[in-house]
Amino acid sequence: MSAPSPIIETLAIGDELLVGTVSDTNSSFVAHHLFAEGVRLSRTTVVPDEPVAIREALRECGNRCDALICFGGLGPTTDDRTVDVVSQLLGTRPIFHEPSKRRLTEFYERRNREVDECALRQVRYPEKSLAFENLTGLAPGFCFQVGKCTCYCLPGVPLEMEAMFTQSVLPLMNSTWNFRKHPILSRTFRCIGIHESELQRQLNVIEEQLGSGCWLGYRTIYPENHATLYFRKKSSDEQTHFNQLCGKLHSVLSKWCYSEDNQSLEQVVLGELAKRNWRVALAESCTGGLALHRLTRIPGSSEQVWGGCVAYQIEAKDKMLGIPLKTKEMAVSAQCAQAMAAHLKDLSGCEVAAAITGYMGPTGGTSVDPIGTLYMSAIGERSLQKHLVQTGRSREQTQWGASSHLLNLVRVLLQGPRS
Repeated sequence: MSAPSPIIETLAIGDELLVGTVSDTNSSFVAHHLFAEGVRLSRTTVVPDEPVAIREALRECGNRCDALICFGGLGPTTDDRTVDVVSQLLGTRPIFHEPSKRRLTEFYERRNREVDECALRQVRYPEKSLAFENLTGLAPGFCFQVGKCTCYCLPGVPLEMEAMFTQSVLPLMNSTWNFRKHPILSRTFRCIGIHESELQRQLNVIEEQLGSGCWLGYRTIYPENHATLYFRKKSSDEQTHFNQLCGKLHSVLSKWCYSEDNQSLEQVVLGELAKRNWRVALAESCTGGLALHRLTRIPGSSEQVWGGCVAYQIEAKDKMLGIPLKTKEMAVSAQCAQAMAAHLKDLSGCEVAAAITGYMGPTGGTSVDPIGTLYMSAIGERSLQKHLVQTGRSREQTQWGASSHLLNLVRVLLQGPRS
């Protein structure tokens, strides 16, 4: 019988994390890398820059987990208190980490700056701990023991933390627990056009049949809904079982799933265009060029993206695309979207053209077409149209969702629903 996976947690220290100015991206980074090694992060905790809160959190985590990764509080300012708190907890004193002190001195000398007491605060660590040199910054990290738990204290600056975690901490942890002995396999089915509750309903039967060490996770990234199959692999022959389960999910979700290999919607669209050596042109009204921006963020997209236009006002639709519209209502209609796509296809000479128009809010809309209404058209070897209404969303969310649905319409035009 194999040993259970270690209980690993993170502890983020900093007032800025509790007032909404900064997000704890460090825990996400650690969780991602641990998961790649076959271990799930058990819990994350955030505490302010207060000695009592830090000390109590360290004690609580020390009683609960096998390893704790802490971030923050190692800098030169008065609110950086981790070194002092840990020193008190261990009944020891802070001392200078000599390699870090030399690097700091050289760094300051090159800039004609004085090495004062404040600067030296950041190169200290508790005497009864093991120090890690910081090769991307100045403050060293360190580890120590609290009960059964090994605590690793790292800088809060993401660039410094990431380097120290991957180069120093993760190898130490792996040598202790041999993470990859039972890796966790996973596959994410990225879906669009299906609501979260309906996604759950579609997968209920499969989820009921999953055995131990296998589970489904769900995530909404509007307007998409993702389902991820997790599978703890305990022997080599279980790869076949995992593949079979993936096949079952594929058969159920193929109508909505655009990717099973973590590609973004825009990457899938560009990939389908590249297979055919085709180009695409987009005419956008309500999305203001957002769909085109998303495509052109991908390196190499210039091979497949011809360009497009943002025909926002009625006058722009007439002068840029030659579509005379007498009323505002006509500008948000299926006929307008089709005409925009058709005119741009003729103008550009591209194999594919697509267009979108709609009401983003918070004002506008009609009794027939309320705020959130979208009309889209995509034309290639065939043509497709789509009409939908997004409700209860901010303008920013509605625009993002609209750009996603436009890109997906191009994707469906190119490849059809996955089969």
